[in-house]
Amino acid sequence: MMHIIETLFSKTCGHARPGSITICNVDLDNEESLPEWISNRTGVSVGAMGTRAKQRAENRQIRLDFTYGVIDKCILKALLGEDSLILTTGSMVDRVQKRVDDYGKESGIHITVNPLEPGNVTTNKESRRQP
Repeated sequence: MMHIIETLFSKTCGHARPGSITICNVDLDNEESLPEWISNRTGVSVGAMGTRAKQRAENRQIRLDFTYGVIDKCILKALLGEDSLILTTGSMVDRVQKRVDDYGKESGIHITVNPLEPGNVTTNKESRRQP
């Protein structure tokens, strides 16, 4: 999978600035931050990892773009210069960060991972940090 991603990246957008990945721990979300965060960002791809995260998305009527291979698909989106959101539970938050960090070490491409903290609903431009 990563070979495919790297090949696509080198052929299509090796010059583009990577997008970012935001992680929402659904166990900590305060019921208001997530819908507001999503509504402030048009076109952000959303993936969910785990049963509770998928149930939360369904209960809140959040359209999911990814339900399997979520981390790799979000890495691909970042390589294309697009931002994405991963809904997951507390036990998987570190797994997402580690996987993205490992990819960065292998490829030399830094992808920013931001936690979605309750009450943190900044706009797209405000949320993108420089590496």
